[in-house]
Amino acid sequence: MNHSDTCTELRRYVQRQLVALEEEKHSLLDAIFPAFGDNRTQAEQVIKRYCSCIRELLNLENDQLCKVVLIGSQVTITYLEDHDRDSFTIVYPQQAEPNENQISFLSPMGRQLLAATIGSVLAIDTPAGTIDIRIDKISLAIEDIEGESQHER
Repeated sequence: MNHSDTCTELRRYVQRQLVALEEEKHSLLDAIFPAFGDNRTQAEQVIKRYCSCIRELLNLENDQLCKVVLIGSQVTITYLEDHDRDSFTIVYPQQAEPNENQISFLSPMGRQLLAATIGSVLAIDTPAGTIDIRIDKISLAIEDIEGESQHER
C-alpha cells in the first residue's frame, strides 16, 4: 500500500473516530464519570476540543493528519530535564493499561498530549509537578491498513 493510500485510510480512521466520539460522548462520560462535577465537565471539554481539532484536520491535506497526536497514537517523548525517553499509546479510558504505557486520552498526561504535534515542547502538569517534554515521534496503529501495522509520522 502506497503513502497516498495509507493517508487516505488514516483520514477514514479519523472520520470514524469523530463520529464515534460524537455519538457515544454521553455514554462514555456516564461510564467514567457517572456523577456530574468538575471531572466530568473537564472530560467533556477535552472531548469537544478534540472533536473540533479533528474537524479542522479533516479540512487539511492528508499529510497534516500524520503530524498530530490522536487517540490511538503511540507518542515518543523526551523529558528535557534529563533527556530520558518514554513512549505512550493514547487510548480510550476502558483500554488504559498504565503499566503497559497505554494511557487514557482523559488522563492528565493524555489530555495534554492529545492534538499536540511532532516537535512540540510542552510543560506537562503531573501530580509530582510540572515536567517539560518534547514530542519526538508519533505513530498510529491502524488495523484496517492492509500489510501495514503502523503509520509513522
